[in-house]
Order: sequence, then structure tokens, then C-alpha cells
Amino acid sequence: MTLAADPVPVPPGGFATVRVSWEGQEPRTLMFVGICRRPTNSPGFEPGIDCSPLSELNPNGTPDGTGSIDLEVFRGRTPDGDSDWGCFAPGDEPPSGVQALTTCYVRVTNDVVTNAEDARDVAFTITDP
Repeated sequence: MTLAADPVPVPPGGFATVRVSWEGQEPRTLMFVGICRRPTNSPGFEPGIDCSPLSELNPNGTPDGTGSIDLEVFRGRTPDGDSDWGCFAPGDEPPSGVQALTTCYVRVTNDVVTNAEDARDVAFTITDP
């Protein structure tokens, strides 16, 4: 799995589009692509808690299990507004009670969002545009 840019240039409190590419996923299966605060292999990882639900995209799988999609990366608190974490550039001041992560992850998996066996993650950081 790859990202077209790392670090990703994102304006404060804004969004930027980055191309996510993958291979080796289950052919012709619904995909789940989203932004998470930690990788899938972290102890206790739960997609519903550790990933931003409003960042998730669900493209159809391809005949050979490879694909790509443009994903909006956020800077700041997760767009859902309820989660207590966000992706920040170094030096950003997070809102009170929000975990400021300077490394976040794009996660790709197939079939169901909880599929950890086929999940792949790639770390990214944020910088000023």
C-alpha cells in the first residue's frame, strides 16, 4: 500500500486529497479505506474507535485485487467531532481533551471493516502547504 505524498500538505483545520494505492486485496470485494490513529496490529485496535468514520470510503474491489482512490486527509480533530483524537502537524495546538497525533495511518481492508487479516496500513504525517 502506498500514499502519493508523505508528509501530506494540509492547511490548518482543513483537508487535502491524497492518492491511496493498494494491491493484494481480495478480488471483487468491497473495500474499506480510512484514516486511523494507530495501525491495525496495535493491541486492542478497534476500527470503530481507532478510525474516523467520516473519513472512510468504500470503493468496489477490482478483478485483480489492486486499486487506488483519492482520500481526503484532515488536519485537526476527526471530522465526526465526537472522537477524542485528530491528525495534527508538529506544533499544532489541539482543542482541550483531544489527543494530537503527529503520525496517523491510512488503513485498507476488504469485505468487512473489522477484517484485520487482510488489513494494510501506511503511516503519514502532516505539514503546512
